[in-house]
Amino acid sequence: MFARFSGLLILCVLLFFTGCGGPSSTVTGRVTCNGKAVVGSIMFSPKGEGPDNTGPAVEAVLDSDGKYSAKLKSVGPHRVRIAPSDIPYPAVPGKEFPCDLSTLEKDVKAGTNDITIDLAKRK
Repeated sequence: MFARFSGLLILCVLLFFTGCGGPSSTVTGRVTCNGKAVVGSIMFSPKGEGPDNTGPAVEAVLDSDGKYSAKLKSVGPHRVRIAPSDIPYPAVPGKEFPCDLSTLEKDVKAGTNDITIDLAKRK
């Protein structure tokens, strides 16, 4: 009797945790500014518009070719921030980054996403 109950309990626990993962996605792409690769980092932050669109922000490295790959635990609209590594701090007049670094919004679907970003020229 105890063995039968233990087996049933283990099965129930496994079934419970199978449904707890929620949607996930992989986002890959490349970030450029005026056709040149942006080196630094990119961050995806869910906007919180529903149960599948919540969770932690995820940051990925932009390599020397501007490419990145990130695994997210959320889908739906995300705020996207680009942080180039070659921006001097403190800011040096005349050395501003040539492209607009305003927060972007991208929609992330479950599964694999290719989100390539060509940053707009600074106004």
